[in-house]
Amino acid sequence: MFPIFENTNVKIILYASKIRFKKYPAVFYPFYMYLIYKYLLKMGKKFKIRTVPDDLIFYILNRYSVGCQDPNTTVIVSRGFAASVDLGDFAKIKGDLVKKSVQVFAFDIPDDVVYISETFRFNTDKFNLREPVTLSPLHPVSIKIANEVEICLISSGHDITNRMCDVLLKNYFRSPKLVQKGNIIALNLKQYAPEFSYTSYKTNSVEYVHFKYLKIKCGDDEDCAGDYFCVKGETELKQSAHAHGYVPAKFERFLQCKFENNGAEAAVINKCPYGLEDTLDSLRRAVSPFLKHSKGIIE
Repeated sequence: MFPIFENTNVKIILYASKIRFKKYPAVFYPFYMYLIYKYLLKMGKKFKIRTVPDDLIFYILNRYSVGCQDPNTTVIVSRGFAASVDLGDFAKIKGDLVKKSVQVFAFDIPDDVVYISETFRFNTDKFNLREPVTLSPLHPVSIKIANEVEICLISSGHDITNRMCDVLLKNYFRSPKLVQKGNIIALNLKQYAPEFSYTSYKTNSVEYVHFKYLKIKCGDDEDCAGDYFCVKGETELKQSAHAHGYVPAKFERFLQCKFENNGAEAAVINKCPYGLEDTLDSLRRAVSPFLKHSKGIIE
């Protein structure tokens, strides 16, 4: 008999192994615990947040995704991490103060970063989602379905008609969507209402139309907070009067021509002309104290 087997801790491990693996040798238990330990280490992996243009998230999902991912609520993660923790289509993203339900899509990006859109960043800033963040698998059955969702168009200088709003929302909500009170969504006009994008000179320069979730009802609660599903046929969608409000600021541009060969990072450039970055920063610092919301712009 080896002396190590006389150790009390080893005896406890061997005893637990016999209970857990009745038909297998005792050595399986330490190996099993090692795998669990490695899995927990991966689950605790921390990520930096990289905010990219809405166009980049939209392009990746539209070109490479076969599901119903929503650019407004999707987080792009590395393929290696998604495979190592068996990450599905949904996850919980957790920061120091809050956690939020999101859709996830695995793509060829660095292992230590996650990509989110400018709209997603605008929404999470209200809840103080701070870096670093972690991701954990989430089964969609744990997310409740809302009974009613009230939404409104954020007014802009463009001629957005009621008919256009109806078409945009109808096409957007064909598949289940994650919704949360107070969130802004940016709907790509060419994707969700192409007939208006190409046939009206008043809207052919419009890229995105912004809406805001005003109220969510679920069960007996008339005004719910948190994440819910809006499902066609089960959730009643109501439109309220147009409202003025802030929309996500767009400081970067996505260049599709640079994406395929050089990757996502090379395809993103600053919208500010070269040489004027310092001037722009000075303007931001001067204007920010007079804005009610420093993270966005008002249309």
